[in-house]
Amino acid sequence: MLAWTDPPGSLSTQKKLVNDLDLVVTGPSGTVYRGNSSASGDRLNNVEGIVIDQPPIGQYHVAVRGYNVPIGSQPYALAVAGSLGSEAALTLTKRATPSQEAVPGGLITYTLALSADQPLAKSITLTDTLPLHTSFVSASDGGTLSGPMITWTIPSLAADTTVTRTLVARVDQATGNAVVIVNAQYGASDGTNPPVDGSPVNVALKSVVSASERKVYLPLVAR
Repeated sequence: MLAWTDPPGSLSTQKKLVNDLDLVVTGPSGTVYRGNSSASGDRLNNVEGIVIDQPPIGQYHVAVRGYNVPIGSQPYALAVAGSLGSEAALTLTKRATPSQEAVPGGLITYTLALSADQPLAKSITLTDTLPLHTSFVSASDGGTLSGPMITWTIPSLAADTTVTRTLVARVDQATGNAVVIVNAQYGASDGTNPPVDGSPVNVALKSVVSASERKVYLPLVAR
């Protein structure tokens, strides 16, 4: 809504509006909205309003233009109302169990925790990718495997609420002791707000000594 206190007009003129301002809003797709739904601008009133039903998400440009200001400079008041806010920010973290060392043939459980600072009514796609030197064992809550990627669909997410999903992977038996299992390719997106990727989670392999390597040789001492 745009409003201004217009200077007094001449009583002899048919048109009483003196300083003529225009309210123009440009939507995220380039759609232009004009005050009082006038195609070329309202030339009669010093109050102009724009109502956008179900506005598309994105950035809007609001402009107040002086179409005709013959007397001085014209101050004005501008008000915006409605469901306004910033884009929802997703937060995604992951932890591994065991967190530091695993053994060849052993299991690693990855727990993903997803939250948002605003409620999300749209479904969210959460993905994780099996790291190298591991094989898939299971995924919680209906997670599906396609190639190396596991996908979960979360129907909605309340503000300041955390949902968790788990992936269990088995370390390949033939993996060498010097290998670090790196899980870095995982993320979440609702298709509207910026997607989020998590920080890599690393688990080293514990050195395993074979039975033959555990032999102890003692020198023979003779008197």
